[in-house]
Formats: sequence, structure tokens, C-alpha cells
Amino acid sequence: MSREIVTVCLPPTDPADVTEARAAAMAPFWNDTEIPPGDVWQGEWEWWHVYGGYLTDGFAVRTGHEADPRLIRNPLLLDGRPRPPQPAGRRDGGPRGLLDLDVDRTPVAEQAGTDWDRWAAVSAGFEPTLSLTAMNEQASDSATARTAYREQPVVRAAAAL
Repeated sequence: MSREIVTVCLPPTDPADVTEARAAAMAPFWNDTEIPPGDVWQGEWEWWHVYGGYLTDGFAVRTGHEADPRLIRNPLLLDGRPRPPQPAGRRDGGPRGLLDLDVDRTPVAEQAGTDWDRWAAVSAGFEPTLSLTAMNEQASDSATARTAYREQPVVRAAAAL
């Protein structure tokens, strides 16, 4: 079973029209492929809800706009029970100008930069690796390709960190 979290940003929309606007925004991503025998169909968006900031308690609100009535907060969990209060300064959505998306993005971007710098330092003394895709093209089966990929010196060095 596949699970995907998708954040949909809509233009200003009346709450009564959110379902239709969300469907229109998601339409280009509809997966209507032919299903191979034995596979399970997973091309539909089975459910959706308004809940901002996956793995957080919502999107950060710009300082000074916390009481703006255009901010959105879904008061219910998926099963219909009341949802615990969000931390101060967090909401599920609202106009882009009211949300401070950089508050959450900045530390993640900084960590990605640190990870890249560390990788560059570790890999500098090694020959470039072949990608797993390239290994799959050269090997007789995927298990052999994965083993060959992991045996490359720089991959072993990175795994040892």
C-alpha cells in the first residue's frame, strides 16, 4: 500500500468550494495507468483533509498575524474526534502572506547543506561511484546490483560514518 502526503495550495477559495477547488488542483496528478496482473490499484486519492504541515503542528504564522480570521484550523481529527490545540503561532493554512514557510524550511535547508558538505569531504578522495540504476543495467539481477553498489569504496566509506 502506498501513502503520499501532498500539500495543495489553492487560490482564495470560499470554504464551501474547497472540495471542488481541491479536486481541480489535483486533477493533473491523476494516475490512471493500466494495472499489471497481480498489482493493486493505487491511483486514486482515497481521502483528504485540511491539516497543515505534515509531521508538525501546522504552518508557522507570520508574527503579528496570529489572530487573522483568514487563517485556517481544522478542529477535528480524521476520525471526527476533537483535535488537540495547535501550538501558538501555528495553523493549518491561510493566505500565503500570513504564513512564514521559511521558519520550518531554513533549518532543513541548513541541515541539507551540512550533509552535502560532509559527503563532499568524505567522497573527495574516491573515484566517482556508479549509480544503483547503472548497476542494475549491468547486473544480471537486482540483488547482485545492490551488492555491487554497496561494495564501491566511497559507498562503504559513507556507510561506515
